[in-house]
Amino acid sequence: MDYLASFRSWLQTRSYSPSTIRNYLADLRQYLSTILSPAPTSVFSPDSLSAYLTKISTNPNSPRLLASLNLFCQFGLDQKLIESNPLRHLRQSQSSSPQPNISKLIDNYQQYLEQKKFSPVTIRNYINDLHQYIYFCESQKSN
Repeated sequence: MDYLASFRSWLQTRSYSPSTIRNYLADLRQYLSTILSPAPTSVFSPDSLSAYLTKISTNPNSPRLLASLNLFCQFGLDQKLIESNPLRHLRQSQSSSPQPNISKLIDNYQQYLEQKKFSPVTIRNYINDLHQYIYFCESQKSN
C-alpha cells in the first residue's frame, strides 16, 4: 500500500491546507523510512511505534511528530487498517512509568528558547503559560 498517497488523499478530503498536508507527509515519510528499513514491518505495530517514539524522544520537534503519527493512526482507523489506535495504548502504558521532573523539563525548555534567541518577554510568557497549563492539568486530576 502506498501510505503517503493514501494519507495525502485522506487529508485532502478533510480540507487540510496544502502546507499542513506537506508537513504531515514529511513527518510520515520520516517515520516510514525509520521502520521500513532494513526489513518491512507493520506500520501500525506497537513495536514499530514504540521504537520510533523512543528514537524521537529527544527531538525538539517530538510533539509535532507525535501529533502527525497520531493523525496517521486515525487515518488507519478510518480506513479500517487497524481496529484501535496503538498510540493510545502505548501512551497509557507509558503513563504508568515514572513521571519526569517537571521543573527540569521547564528549565530545559527555557534554555532551548534562549538558544533560539527568543526575547526575554516571550520566554517569560511561554514559561508562565506552561505553569498555568500544568496547574490546570493537575487540578483536573483531582476532579
